[in-house]
Amino acid sequence: MESMETKKPVITMHKLYKAFWIVVIGGVIGYIVETIYCLLKNGVFESRQGLLYAPFSQIYGLGALLLVVVTLPVKDKGNKWIFGVCAIGGGLFEFVCSWVQEYFLGVQSWDYPAFALSLTGRTSLIYMVFWGALGVFFARCIYPKISLFIDRVLDSSGRFLTWIIAVFLLFNSLVTVAAVARWTDRQAGEPAQYEYQIVIDRIYTDSLIADVFPQMELVND
Repeated sequence: MESMETKKPVITMHKLYKAFWIVVIGGVIGYIVETIYCLLKNGVFESRQGLLYAPFSQIYGLGALLLVVVTLPVKDKGNKWIFGVCAIGGGLFEFVCSWVQEYFLGVQSWDYPAFALSLTGRTSLIYMVFWGALGVFFARCIYPKISLFIDRVLDSSGRFLTWIIAVFLLFNSLVTVAAVARWTDRQAGEPAQYEYQIVIDRIYTDSLIADVFPQMELVND
């Protein structure tokens, strides 16, 4: 008879590598989709990346990983279950991401209007429906292909490549947070006090930040 310990799910290095690649691939796909959507809706090519140096959106990347995690327990129960858990999970995810961005950086990248059935502006019933539909499509059509691709990559020299991308994204994230934090301070009229702040102000100007993050706005106190 098997012990209880053998029945517990084990988090292996392969699973951690795979989770990372889901974030990377989801972030790139999300950036492409958002850019095309903006082009079709507004008729302009506008940046939709979430970091300074990559065609990548961390919101969509983490969202893709979330969809995988929440759908695994219900993938055999039918599309209604997948739709429900993805709608609720996606709405909570948007809410948390919006709160974290506002609390730590004092900025917001989205604020849903009342006609979108907004829930405090951080998420929306309409977009929760989108999350649910996306979850079904992702679980049934997209993820099986992505999963197979990732397994093939990791079976070759993918693990070395994983670490290269991970270091790059970590550096990219740190630089982005520092640049956005200084942008927020500059909007409040706070001058640079340290050498690194002077360097940031010289490289990451207001116009550059506006080009990379056109939807980002200061939160009104």
